[in-house]
Amino acid sequence: MVDQLPTKVDVFQLQQAVQWLQDTKNFIDQKILVAMRQIPGIINAPGAPKQDNMPDVSAIPITASLTGNTVTGQIAQASPSHFGTFPNGNAVANKHGQAYNNALGTLDSISKDLAKAIEGTKYIVEHYQNTEDVNAQELSRVMADPPYMPSEPPPVQTTGAHHPGRNFE
Repeated sequence: MVDQLPTKVDVFQLQQAVQWLQDTKNFIDQKILVAMRQIPGIINAPGAPKQDNMPDVSAIPITASLTGNTVTGQIAQASPSHFGTFPNGNAVANKHGQAYNNALGTLDSISKDLAKAIEGTKYIVEHYQNTEDVNAQELSRVMADPPYMPSEPPPVQTTGAHHPGRNFE
């Protein structure tokens, strides 16, 4: 009788993968995204002196995110920064705003993809483990009490039989 059947999938390793994925998602959500959302307040220079002949920086919209994601914490407009309010300073602030928005959108997308991977891996663990248990029980039952035992194969007749295309005479 078979006590434990070997398996090619280590369910324990899959369970560990779920934990690793969840830890990674938590780190992104609770550490990286939280820290990223503090950046706009750190780099903006509220009350920066405005030059008379320069456009108001706060009126310059940030070009759309490359990721297409709009997530909490993205900045919509460049504002006065350490780069000053001259035209190239505005352009640099805008580029930095785009980079920030893209990074934040990408991290948010990664977090959502990790959530899907977690759910998919959990599904595999649950269903594979159930299938393995059922298969192991069924195989153990069949090994202990086989439903069908083949009899001796019939003897092969080599002479006197007619085979199309062959002549044994």
